[in-house]
Amino acid sequence: MKKSFNLKKSLALVLALGFSASCLVQVQAGPGPRPPVRQNPIQTVELKIKKVLNLPSVDVKTPEVEFKFKFEQHSFNAKEDQKAKCPAIGDQSVKYAAKETEAADDKDAKKNGVQLIQTTGDALKGVDFTEAGQYTYKVTEEEKTLTGLVCSKAEYLVSIFVKTKADNKFTVDNIQIKKTKDDKGQAVTEQKTQYDGSTDESNKFEFDNNYDPKAGNDNPTGTDITNEDKKGFVLKKKVAGEAGKVNANEPFTFNFTVSKPAGSNAADTAFDYKIVNAQGVAGDKKTANYGTPFDVVLHHGDRVVFANVLLGSMVKAKETIDAGYTHSLEGSKMNNVAVTNVTDIEDTGKNIGDKGDNSIIFVNTQQTPTGILLNSLPFIVLALVALAGIVFFVKNRKHDDLEA
Repeated sequence: MKKSFNLKKSLALVLALGFSASCLVQVQAGPGPRPPVRQNPIQTVELKIKKVLNLPSVDVKTPEVEFKFKFEQHSFNAKEDQKAKCPAIGDQSVKYAAKETEAADDKDAKKNGVQLIQTTGDALKGVDFTEAGQYTYKVTEEEKTLTGLVCSKAEYLVSIFVKTKADNKFTVDNIQIKKTKDDKGQAVTEQKTQYDGSTDESNKFEFDNNYDPKAGNDNPTGTDITNEDKKGFVLKKKVAGEAGKVNANEPFTFNFTVSKPAGSNAADTAFDYKIVNAQGVAGDKKTANYGTPFDVVLHHGDRVVFANVLLGSMVKAKETIDAGYTHSLEGSKMNNVAVTNVTDIEDTGKNIGDKGDNSIIFVNTQQTPTGILLNSLPFIVLALVALAGIVFFVKNRKHDDLEA
């Protein structure tokens, strides 16, 4: 009986020791590979400003200009008295190089004119945020002085949300923008929107500038066309005919229509012009409206000179009272390109370009009652004399042959 009891105790002891050994092995070996601890990854969020420079559709060069944007600390966690916690964000900029504007430069075919689009670098590069929270900045564009340029007066509040540190750094988790003033500087009430700078189209952190240069001579003098005249537009009247018989007092009427440049954002509705007589004396300044026809009366040697006219404007000048004289052009150019066909200026129209030579010399030539151009008469007379000589020579030759 006792033996049987000892056997049972021994068996229980063996089982207990075996279980303990198994547990000990498991504790030493561990529970096996554990899944990695999940950490918040560092997110790289960039902030780029989009600059749009709007130009007329044709004949205006891209200007050489740099635009700068300023970040001003506004608030921390919606408290303006704690804005000192906002780290400084340096000025951002974009540069445009002077060049001939091409159709391929237009980055927004949905709008009229040419849209030259550039973006700044990452405004947050190198910025060190020291704690989690909402950092808010007011962003504006620095005013530029360039003839014909209207800078954006837009204003944005940019909210940068920084999360708790990961890998010993605070990181930007989210950016929202709110436009508080439009490009004209007028207050607007818009809600915050999620910033998305992944493409030019999605980036609404945008400042629009308009470039609509003007040119011309507001103080023309002298009897000849000057380089200052050519920068805007000048049309000079010339009458050709029999020497000494040109009527300098004969009036010729031109009907002008000047259209604003396609795609222009200029607020201008009118421009100025003066008539300079054959003696080089300028008359009073006159004003003409874009798109509205107006008449100008010129005599031999007179010229009409535009001032403060938008480059890229289209000019049509049709002679409506010509005393029966023929129409032609002489040594004419528009945007420094030769114009030889009179219908190009009378009917089709030509654009005033910024290359510096926009000058038309309009020639009227007298005709005889038979319709022969008087300036061609000397050549016709010579041809008739030559023909008479040939006839006389042939006739005498035949007469000599008969006598022989």
